[in-house]
Amino acid sequence: MKKIIVYITVFIAGMLTMILEFSGTRVIAPYFGSSLYTWTSMIGIILGSLSIGYWIGGKLADKKPTAAILSYVLLINALSCFLLSLFADKLLTFLLDTGIRTDIGALISTILLFSIPSILFGVVSPYSVKLQLNSLKSSGRTVGNLYAVATIGSIVGTFLSGYYLLSTFESTHLILGISVILLVNALILAPRQFLALKLSGIGIIFLLGTLIQPTHYRFSTHQFSEIVPSSYNDYYILEDAQEDRTMRFLLTDFRSTQSGYTVGDNSQLFGSFAKFFTLPACFGVNDHILMIGGGGYSYPKYFLETFPKHKIDVVEIDPKLTQIAEDHFELDRKNPNLKIINEDGRVFLNQNSKKYSSIIIDAFDTDIIPFQLNTQEAFQKMYNAIATNGLLIINIHSSFDTNQITLLDAEFKTLRTVFSKVEIYQVNPSHEYSEKQGFIIVGYKGYPKVETNCLVSDEGLFENKIEHQEKAGVPIFTDSFAPVEYYLMKGN
Repeated sequence: MKKIIVYITVFIAGMLTMILEFSGTRVIAPYFGSSLYTWTSMIGIILGSLSIGYWIGGKLADKKPTAAILSYVLLINALSCFLLSLFADKLLTFLLDTGIRTDIGALISTILLFSIPSILFGVVSPYSVKLQLNSLKSSGRTVGNLYAVATIGSIVGTFLSGYYLLSTFESTHLILGISVILLVNALILAPRQFLALKLSGIGIIFLLGTLIQPTHYRFSTHQFSEIVPSSYNDYYILEDAQEDRTMRFLLTDFRSTQSGYTVGDNSQLFGSFAKFFTLPACFGVNDHILMIGGGGYSYPKYFLETFPKHKIDVVEIDPKLTQIAEDHFELDRKNPNLKIINEDGRVFLNQNSKKYSSIIIDAFDTDIIPFQLNTQEAFQKMYNAIATNGLLIINIHSSFDTNQITLLDAEFKTLRTVFSKVEIYQVNPSHEYSEKQGFIIVGYKGYPKVETNCLVSDEGLFENKIEHQEKAGVPIFTDSFAPVEYYLMKGN
């Protein structure tokens, strides 16, 4: 019976390690993004911590291996995960407020928050090997069996997290759940050791799990209408009641607002950048728009209300966002001029055969850019999807530094390999060029000419055009080489 319990312990350790890793990215993402750097930090630190744990576990096992000591290890790890769930937001808020770069912040926060639990998970396997060994003759089979069980546990944890847990539960509650499972495992492994402590620990964690508010420390003074977990992100809906109106915002992190609108009024655009999305109307090429990146559907709602006879197709990868827009942002999915495709933007372009008047790309976050939509091959597919005369409009964040190559430089050069005419507009001219900020890049297909006044011309936004001088050494992004994260970080 004891051997079976040890195998179960090893399986659980492997499973919970992966759940902790996936949950960890959700804990850090609202503060430092979920970019390649966040995933690299999480995977690298957890692997390094597991290695330390293997070393410590081996040394402990060579002294006097007992189930009671392994039970203590699980108990301590339950406590570390419990403290992590309680204080992660406060620590991450402190780091964010220091102004640290997002890539460095992701690395430091991963070390501070997840190294100790991962080290303790690493202790389990080598210590369990010593508990199971009866003779040297069967040592190879014993070690192989235990590590196979641990790996199976990791596989189960991976698929369970990706396909169910992250889209169903909040990350804080998942980590509390890890604490409970570790306490129960410790209780089963050595039931007579600290029985009262283990039982009381389970009760306390369950109690606090029900009391913890689904809000984050940084926004403790605000009231979230709802927090919606999905397979792609955690979404935060925030309301701001003012004297004359109520604003509702959609956030994916605590550094910027993803979308917003005035409750009861879809005629207003959210954000200065969105005004540039009306450019196709200036050129009379807005009969049928393709928009990649729906978010809170602020612009599609404005488009349908402003141009009731025109059509817009919106490609949004996350169906949960579409549901949020319908439930909280007054999106009318039944509008006959609106077509919603829940698909990855690049996958859609690969399969698309329709021609559009113009294309708008609004799928890029401040620190996260899907590289597959920024390559020469992707831009060629966009070009092919535009009718004879039309526009490609891209909303992007970068700096415009004359002394170094930035994301804006690479984006411009890559677009120029496909579109004969490319222009850059600064969203907010009050910013210094060296600051990371919003830019609009416009690629022209054919020779569209300004036909009528529109929001861009009425507000003088054509004057925001900047002259771009190509620099030496700027890469062209391709499907096989597109280091967008590297150049995006250079803008910080």
